Amino acid sequence: MAFDRAAFDTALTDIETYLGYLRGNENAWAYLREIQQWHIDHQEGGVLTVERLDESYRFPCPEAQYQVQPYWTLVLDIYIQPGGTFDRDPYIKAVQESTSMAWEDGQAWASGVAAYCRSVCDPFTRPEVTMIKTAVEGMNANVLNQMQLTQVNDNWASLGNLPGRWTGRSAVAFSNVYDNYNDVHARVGRYLAHATIGFAAGAKIINAAQLGAQSTAEETVKALKAQLANWADYDMKPPEPAEFPIWVGDLLTTVKDAFSLAGEVPGVGDVVDLPNKVVSVTEKSKTLLEDIEKLTGIDFLPEREKITPKTADEIYTEFTETLFNQYLTPYTDAMTSLSGDAAGSYSSTALVENLNSLSSNEWTLPTVRDESLKGDNDDW
Repeated sequence: MAFDRAAFDTALTDIETYLGYLRGNENAWAYLREIQQWHIDHQEGGVLTVERLDESYRFPCPEAQYQVQPYWTLVLDIYIQPGGTFDRDPYIKAVQESTSMAWEDGQAWASGVAAYCRSVCDPFTRPEVTMIKTAVEGMNANVLNQMQLTQVNDNWASLGNLPGRWTGRSAVAFSNVYDNYNDVHARVGRYLAHATIGFAAGAKIINAAQLGAQSTAEETVKALKAQLANWADYDMKPPEPAEFPIWVGDLLTTVKDAFSLAGEVPGVGDVVDLPNKVVSVTEKSKTLLEDIEKLTGIDFLPEREKITPKTADEIYTEFTETLFNQYLTPYTDAMTSLSGDAAGSYSSTALVENLNSLSSNEWTLPTVRDESLKGDNDDW
């Protein structure tokens, strides 16, 4: 399963919407209980009349399946003084209007939640993992695979002492190439190895953060719907909130795994064993890419914990803190490490140094003129 930006945005919008519904229910029910308690506290004799809200009245939730009908669950004990009168209809209408206003306040309370969550997640939801993955696969197939041991270990060593017995202008040029070949190859190999493993590790971490946040968001939507359905079933504040634990992924474990593979990057001293190191990097980067290919959402990340918030405020707090503390912070720390020197032996500093080295004129192989290798004064 690949990260679906549209689905993630939809989940965040739904969270804002359903948080508003749930907070509206809590506000409206709290207001009705205050009215109920006021009448209880003002029993000063008189004739008791028991009133209910209109049977047709419901909290003004736009989704009918989540509407609460307090007619069945709330009564108002109203005492009428001797000789007094009670005009029921305007009073009940006023209570219902105030209840609806309290419910609408829940929408205002939740307004802006989706935009805030998007801003928190932007650093890891904007990168296109598919593009990074394709680039690394191309680097593996077109470059690193060509540097594997069977192709790099050529027959130059079979020349024996021939270069030493070869004299003349062309011999000097050839010797220049031969002497610099290993160093040039080492520089290219180290640069490509750092670039490949760095991007592969980065892609794995980005993808893990993306799918983890998306899965947590979608679970939060389900938890909110469960709470709202519970309210609708009871037509009042439920005696027990719905139990719907929300899954949270363990991004740190994925980061550590990516960094352990980054430890295979060859260092400056790897010249003789560089081909083997390059082969190793190719295999490790393939492993990282296969991890991305096998992503199945919740199954990909190990579970860190399940959170069980119940009220609108608890769900908002737990969800936003989870996005920040369990996804954004580990992601930021990991990418900071990748851009420094803390991710195994991988080093972005070394990557830049190798790039600068490759950009200079010092690394290029000397050229041999397009003429016979045996000049007039050559002896071999």
